[in-house]
Amino acid sequence: MAWPTRSFGWPGRERAGGVGLAAIVVGAALIVGAVLAGCQMVPPGPTVRPSPSAVERARFVADGIAFEYPTTWQRLDVRGHTSLSDTVVAFIGDSAPPCRAPCDLDALQLAPGSLLFLVTRYASPVPRDATDLIKHPSTTVAGLPAEVEVTVGGRNGADATLTWRFPVPRSVGSWYELAVRVRGPGQDALEAEATAVVGSARADPPLAPLPTDRQARTRILELALDRLAERSTAFRCFPRDVGYRTDVVRQDVWGTALDRPAVVSCAIESVEPTVVGLWKLRLSLRSADGSSGAGMEQLTVWVDAAGAIASMHVEGDIDEG
Repeated sequence: MAWPTRSFGWPGRERAGGVGLAAIVVGAALIVGAVLAGCQMVPPGPTVRPSPSAVERARFVADGIAFEYPTTWQRLDVRGHTSLSDTVVAFIGDSAPPCRAPCDLDALQLAPGSLLFLVTRYASPVPRDATDLIKHPSTTVAGLPAEVEVTVGGRNGADATLTWRFPVPRSVGSWYELAVRVRGPGQDALEAEATAVVGSARADPPLAPLPTDRQARTRILELALDRLAERSTAFRCFPRDVGYRTDVVRQDVWGTALDRPAVVSCAIESVEPTVVGLWKLRLSLRSADGSSGAGMEQLTVWVDAAGAIASMHVEGDIDEG
């Protein structure tokens, strides 16, 4: 702002001397008025949201996952269960519209400047590896490969929807979906807030990498075969390392007695650790008696770090009498 210059009196009455008292008073009044006018012309600044790292947080733990979320978020009382999905938790951030318990998420409409954070667990009808569930990972969540999808609009009146998908730790054929539905204004800040929550996600209990040495592989295979043999004597025919052997079995892999003993070749094809904290065993049984109906069964068995059977999938058909 330019300040007033010295006054030398009225035009045509120029003097070389000092400034009169009246001129000083008038000048001071002009200065004060200009300052006040300038202050009134400055528009109020926008409301600044604190950075995600500066927000006070609470911790959520359930269903094998943990994350930290802002204490300003409100947890909704929601219900949601189907044969292949379960709603784990839902939060609403900032302006919260009324939502009578149990909250009907389908009917919920976001208020301006708010978000909905929804965690859902899904299950495949058949056991599937993480690589089959998450085909195009572009990041990681909770240390696991994850896909991210960003779409314009969305349910609940959202302006944008961000969705992260990643496999459930120590599980086969299950994955989490973390969906964030955002309504502006302040969309960028809301998305950053939700992204920080996703970045805090961890497996609970923590997911430790499995050892890859041969001794660990042999140990887990022995534990798994012993557990499987408790269900069916057919698993006694398998060797205790990668390879195969021929033996006579009197039960199928489900523990059902056969009409007659069958000669089979039992093979351990591979024993590998997976990203979800389970060992993956590939086994096969092939009829070895030369019968015309000879076939093969391929078994995939997932085992936890203690040797407990997490899941088993059988493909193919073998004539075992």
